[in-house]
Amino acid sequence: MTPDELVEEFTASLPYQLDDFQREAIQALAKGHSVLVAAPTGTGKTVIGEFGIFMARKHRQRAFYTTPIKALSNQKFRDFRARWGDAEVGLLTGDVVVNRDAPCSS
Repeated sequence: MTPDELVEEFTASLPYQLDDFQREAIQALAKGHSVLVAAPTGTGKTVIGEFGIFMARKHRQRAFYTTPIKALSNQKFRDFRARWGDAEVGLLTGDVVVNRDAPCSS
């Protein structure tokens, strides 16, 4: 699958249009580049991380989504399980380990 095809498949699954900075970041990731996104809270940085997970799943690789606080890790754990299923998602925090060998862990 080409980088453009990856981006198009991912964006087609979203119920909204991406902003320019989001599309630019995921296109760079799809081409194998590292990306650093700095934007205010609530502006849509998470979708870029979700694209990274989508890409890892397409390539049958593991992905780890990290957060600065446990409550956010727990929320993403629930979100990702709802999207990809319980068997596909794990949670690794300082005191909790759930499905440690899952393809995606928060």
